[in-house]
Amino acid sequence: MDFLESLAEAQTPSAANEAFAEQARALDALHVSHRCGADAERVHIRTSLPDDWIAHYREEEFDKVDPGPRHAAVSRIANAFHFDLERPALPPGVPFSERSALMFKELRATGVNGTFFVPLPGLPGRPVAMATFFHSGKQASFASWAAERAPLLKMVAAAANVRILDLLATDEEARPRRLLAPREREALQWLAAGHRVDRIGEKMGVSGRTVEFHLKNARAKLDARTREEALARAILSGEVEL
Repeated sequence: MDFLESLAEAQTPSAANEAFAEQARALDALHVSHRCGADAERVHIRTSLPDDWIAHYREEEFDKVDPGPRHAAVSRIANAFHFDLERPALPPGVPFSERSALMFKELRATGVNGTFFVPLPGLPGRPVAMATFFHSGKQASFASWAAERAPLLKMVAAAANVRILDLLATDEEARPRRLLAPREREALQWLAAGHRVDRIGEKMGVSGRTVEFHLKNARAKLDARTREEALARAILSGEVEL
């Protein structure tokens, strides 16, 4: 609740990212970053990583070998990668070079040992966005953290993405302002309360298949890829209350 309120009150992308970073720390992440755009000339990056690392990242042109944005461009699947591993599990066609490995090796100087990155929808003209959680744990503890926290990390990332992009957008057409039908709103409201599809169907007096239909329509209207992202958008727009 406090996180969503902080996002709603943020008036700049940086302020929204600060709220994102604070929530990530509550989930045992060391740092976060949010990126919109794959083209280096049109990319927006907000991060809690140290300024000297960001300067080094740009100076070394690690942007050209960072597999994260390329993964986000071709896949919707979140990825957990501990730096003790030889390479991350990447979609076909996403390169991982010696300089990519060097980037992660040098990132360790900031105390980071693993990353969990979440592909997200971007803005028109900059369709690629992603959120990254940086973790300090050793391989076993990182794997446990990523597996346990993955659903919540994805929901937090989706909520932060909605608000940051909303603040970045200059074109009113890019802002998600579509209204939900009452039953779509109700299905999301029960989802926000923590109920599964079958239980939501019981609450609404309909079948689970009908609930899925309403949730699918809500995702389409809110330009969301997942239920979690649709719920985050609905909460931030005032369609659904916690």
